[in-house]
Amino acid sequence: MNWDDVVSVTAITAGAVVMAASVVRFSPILDTIQFIQAKERRVLERFLKIHRALMGFFLLGYLVVLLGVVFDAPLLSNLLIGAIFFFGALFVYITVTLQRRMLRGVLNQAAANLKRQQAEERTEAKSRFLAHMSHEIRTPMNAILGYAQLLQRETGLSPRQQEHLETISRSGQHLLFLINDVLDMAKIEAGQITLSEEQVNLSEMIVDLERMFHLRAAAKGLAFRVVVEEGFPAAVKTDAGKVRQVLINLLSNAFKFTSEGEVTLALNASVADGDTRRIVALVTDTGTGIESDQLETVFGAFKQASQTTTKTGTGLGLAVSRRFAKLLDGDLTVTSNFGQGSEFRFEFTAKPSDAAKVVEAEAPVVGLMPNSKVAKVLVVDDQADNRNLLCAMLRTIGLTVRAASSGEDALDALGAEAFDLMLLDLRMPGMDGFEVVDRVRNDEATARLPIVIVSASALEDEQRVAVARGADGFLSKPVNEGALFAMIQRLTGVQYRRASHQMETTSSDGDASERGLVRAVLPAELATALSAAARRGDIAAIDKHVAQAAEHDQATGQRLKELADSFDYEALVRELESAVQS
Repeated sequence: MNWDDVVSVTAITAGAVVMAASVVRFSPILDTIQFIQAKERRVLERFLKIHRALMGFFLLGYLVVLLGVVFDAPLLSNLLIGAIFFFGALFVYITVTLQRRMLRGVLNQAAANLKRQQAEERTEAKSRFLAHMSHEIRTPMNAILGYAQLLQRETGLSPRQQEHLETISRSGQHLLFLINDVLDMAKIEAGQITLSEEQVNLSEMIVDLERMFHLRAAAKGLAFRVVVEEGFPAAVKTDAGKVRQVLINLLSNAFKFTSEGEVTLALNASVADGDTRRIVALVTDTGTGIESDQLETVFGAFKQASQTTTKTGTGLGLAVSRRFAKLLDGDLTVTSNFGQGSEFRFEFTAKPSDAAKVVEAEAPVVGLMPNSKVAKVLVVDDQADNRNLLCAMLRTIGLTVRAASSGEDALDALGAEAFDLMLLDLRMPGMDGFEVVDRVRNDEATARLPIVIVSASALEDEQRVAVARGADGFLSKPVNEGALFAMIQRLTGVQYRRASHQMETTSSDGDASERGLVRAVLPAELATALSAAARRGDIAAIDKHVAQAAEHDQATGQRLKELADSFDYEALVRELESAVQS
C-alpha cells in the first residue's frame, strides 16, 4: 500500500466515523419536532427520515470505498464514488430544505406562543380591570344595601315603607347580578369559575323571585304566574348564587321582550339517580320570540336576537347562564315560535336537604340567646360608611364592637385589649389588610385571633391569598347580614335568638287553639280561593289571597304565609278545607 492509499484510507475512515456519529446523534432531532405545530410536524418528520436514510447510505458507501482502496478494487470504488457525489448533492439539497422548514416551523410555533401569551395577558388585564370597576361599584352598593337591611329591622315602619325598602334591596341586588354577569364571563374565559355548594332554601328563593318580578309585571301590564308542581323540594344542596342568577337572567329576558300576555315560571323535579333530583325550571313568555336560525346564537357572548327592539342589558346573560347550567351538571335550551313567544328550559341536579333546618338557619337574627357569650369584635375599614355599617349591624344583635380606620389603628387596638374576632378590609392606604394579617399572625399574643376579610374585591386570587396568609374567612361586599352572622357564629361560638324562636314563644301557650284559628276568622270564599290556588301551585294567587287573609287577621295571615313560603301546600290545603267545612 503506497502513500496515497494510506492517506485515502485515513480520510475515508475519518469520514465514516463522523457519519456514524451523526447517525447516532440524529435521533434527538426527531424527538424535538413534537413541539412544532401538527401540519409542519408531519412534513418535517418525512424530510428527517429521508435525511437519516441518506446518512445511512453515506456510511455504507464510506465502508465499501474503504474496502475497495484496501483490497485494490478501483472499479467498485469509482462507481461508489460517483454515486456518493450524486447523493451528496441530493443530501445537500434536502439539508437546506430541511433547515428552511424547521426554521419556518420554529418561527410559526413562536408566533403562536406569542399570540397565546398576548391573549392570556389581555384576558388577565380585562379581568383585573373589571374586578377594579366591580370594587368601585360594590363599595357604595355595600352602604346602600347594608343600610336597607338595617332599616328593615325597624319595627315602626309602615307597610308602604317596608315595600319601598324591599324595592331598594331588590333593585340593588339586580344591579349586582348585572355586574356579576360581566365578571363571570371574564372568569369563564380564564377558566376560573368553580362551584360553591351550600344548603339552599329553594322555597324562599322562588318566593323572593316572584316578589322581585311582580312589580315589573304590573308596570308592563303583564300577567306573571309561578307554578310549582307537587314533589318539588323545598331545600337542596347546590350553588345558590348560580341558580338564582340563571333564573333572574331568564325572567329578565322574558319580561324585556314581552309587551303583552304573560310570563310563567314553572318548576318541577324528578329522581335523577339515587337521592339526587333533577330540577327543571321552565320560563315561558308570549313575547317576540326568536327565529329558528338564531336559537343557538342567542347563547353567544354579547349576542341578542336581531329582531328585538329593546337593546338594554349586557348581552351576556344567556351565555353566562348556559355555562352555569353545564357547571351544575345540567343544561339550558330554548324552543321558540317567532312572533308568539319562547320557552327556556333550565335544568340542573341537586340533592334534597332538610327544609326545616335550612329555614331555621335562615331565620332573621334578632339578638343573642340569654346564655350566649357576648363576642367582642374589631371592625377595620378606612371607609367610614362601610365601617359604621358593620358596627351598626353587629350592635343591633347585642355584640360589643370597636372600630379602627387603618391598619396601624387596628394593631394599636389589639395591643390595648383582647378581641374575639376581627373584621378586616383588604385595600386600605398605608398598611393594607394583607400586612395586618401577617403582623397579627406573627405576634404570639394575637396569633390565634379569628380574622375575617370583608372586601369589595372580586378577584378570587386575592381571596385565596388572604386565606393562605392566615385569614379564617372571606366575605364580599355588599355584605349580606345572614352570611356575616353565620361567619361570626362559626368563629366565636355565639348563640343567636332568631325570629322563629320569638314566634314559637309567642304561640306556645295557644298551640292547641291555633289550628282552629283559620276556621274562626277566614271567610269561606277566601279559604276556597286560596285552597284552589294552593292545589294549582300558583304562587302569585297564593300570595294575593294570603295578603287578603292577613287583612282579616294578622296572626292567621302569618301562619298561612309560613306554610306558603315553605311550599307546604298539603298542610295549607288541610287548614283551608277545615275552615270551609266549619
